[in-house]
Amino acid sequence: LGTMQGAIFLNLKIKLKITWKILRNVIIWVFVFIILVGVLFLQLATADLPARLKGVTDFNKMTAADFVPGRFVKGTVYSLVDEFAYEEVKVRNAMGSDTYVGDHYYILPLQTASENDIPQFAVLCIGDKKLAGQAEKVMSEYQDYLISGEMSDDPATFHITGKISNLGGEVGEYFREWFYDLYGDDSADIGSMICPYVITYEPENYHIKELLISLAAFAAGIAGCVWVVRWHINYEKELQAEREAQSDEAT
Repeated sequence: LGTMQGAIFLNLKIKLKITWKILRNVIIWVFVFIILVGVLFLQLATADLPARLKGVTDFNKMTAADFVPGRFVKGTVYSLVDEFAYEEVKVRNAMGSDTYVGDHYYILPLQTASENDIPQFAVLCIGDKKLAGQAEKVMSEYQDYLISGEMSDDPATFHITGKISNLGGEVGEYFREWFYDLYGDDSADIGSMICPYVITYEPENYHIKELLISLAAFAAGIAGCVWVVRWHINYEKELQAEREAQSDEAT
């Protein structure tokens, strides 16, 4: 009777083994997917590493000639002339509802341009709602100053970090049209005034968060795969031991 019960129990474990194999493969593929996600995030986090290793430059000390696509910059924004463009994108959140996020494009006077006779302007792009509110305040105060000639005793400013890229497409056209509408199509100075680059806001140390997420996902995927393999090896050993014990009882 004991031998028969052992055989039934062994057959049951063999059937469970088949089920486990299927489940094991599914679990392994899940962890492999997690590893791939970690690798993808790692690539994104390290893509800008060479540019970041060159350091972050204060854009208030840069001339138009210093603007290079891919360069990381930071600095305090003291004045904004105007918001000339706004792009809104619909995004579906985790709850399944649609939300709208937008990028605000501001005209940023270059502080080094005061050393020359012709002012120069680049573009500042902000997609963060809170930071955009601060930008609106700086812009409003600067526009009041241009009208009245009086500066506030405690002018609004804000700090920003970002990445330089070429300014093109419709936004680039809007940027140029703003100057042509103000100065006229025949102004020869417009080409000298325009710095055709945009500083796009990026949260400070955002790349470090991406790197930590990618490493965590990669480590979790590897650990998960190792756990599944070790569990499977132990399961096989236990099953083999029961087979041998069953065989000994039968003889």
